Amino acid sequence: MITEAPVIFDQTMSDLISQLEEFTAAEFNDIPYTGSWTAGQVADHLYKSYGVVRTLEGNVIPATRPVDEKIAGIKELFLNFDIKISSPEAILPSTLPVEKDDLMMGLINRISQFKDLIAREDLSLIVPIMQSLSMVHLHVWNGCTLQYITRGGMCIS
Repeated sequence: MITEAPVIFDQTMSDLISQLEEFTAAEFNDIPYTGSWTAGQVADHLYKSYGVVRTLEGNVIPATRPVDEKIAGIKELFLNFDIKISSPEAILPSTLPVEKDDLMMGLINRISQFKDLIAREDLSLIVPIMQSLSMVHLHVWNGCTLQYITRGGMCIS
């Protein structure tokens, strides 16, 4: 599973960027329906949440459980479209229109940081600081998993 991480992550992020690039600059900030986020807000939320890459590179400890133990719970939570999850305030998107080109460059940069992390880090290590996600002691792999199972609210196969 961990050996497949670079390929899975790269394909998922490539798909995400392609989908976001299909929006014109004007469409990027159009609200599709009441109560939803614009494509730009989704991208801004992802950009902010992908800042977790710095945490995943931080203080780690050896694992005492299988690396994939929490993945089913993470998927169950983030892919349950029958519930509405409130975003932590720190990663809420801007309520103002966003500049598509600037945001896309920032998002691509953060994705590149994740690719680098996946290529060089031991994904089986535990990140104790990730307790704020109510998933006490996530593996670095689980943190990366969060990034490609959520895909801006789009379900992956």
